[in-house]
Amino acid sequence: GDWGWRLRSKAVHPVPPFYPMDPRSTRRITLASDNQGEGEGEDEEEMKMEVDSTAVRLLSIDQISNNISTACQSLSIHGIWDNNSPSARLSSMERVEMEIAIYSATGAAAAAAPSPQQPHPQVLLVELQRRKGCSVIFHNYRRCLLDAAEGKFDLGSFNKKDGLDKPLGRDRT
Repeated sequence: GDWGWRLRSKAVHPVPPFYPMDPRSTRRITLASDNQGEGEGEDEEEMKMEVDSTAVRLLSIDQISNNISTACQSLSIHGIWDNNSPSARLSSMERVEMEIAIYSATGAAAAAAPSPQQPHPQVLLVELQRRKGCSVIFHNYRRCLLDAAEGKFDLGSFNKKDGLDKPLGRDRT
């Protein structure tokens, strides 16, 4: 269905000049092609690309934003989504307030080696910032949500380590 964040590719803008980005709260994601994110090509299988002998998943803007909103639902994080806005306000049940933003990395910021198949791959930067609340809890959510943006979030392992399946229950303050 149409549930969740389905960010349109035209809504994503480059990082503003002189904008400080914390490397711990930012992930670089290579897009599948320059023309993804408007719901086109959803029937295609996820593309894979070999980089330094490790497989890297190439995603569309639509997939990235939907992965984030799906992870928020699984983590009981309330989000205010707008498909025309590359940022969203998030609030957890522990009252940790966050903001997630998606930027396109252009020029020197992209700094990806061109390949014969894709001369200039489009790179996205996904940034998560804490606005209010416990920093320890925020860093756990940061890891989970940035992993989700890359398509690497595993709800099963989260539940065993920190969720409802944890032996002594959910350890929250």
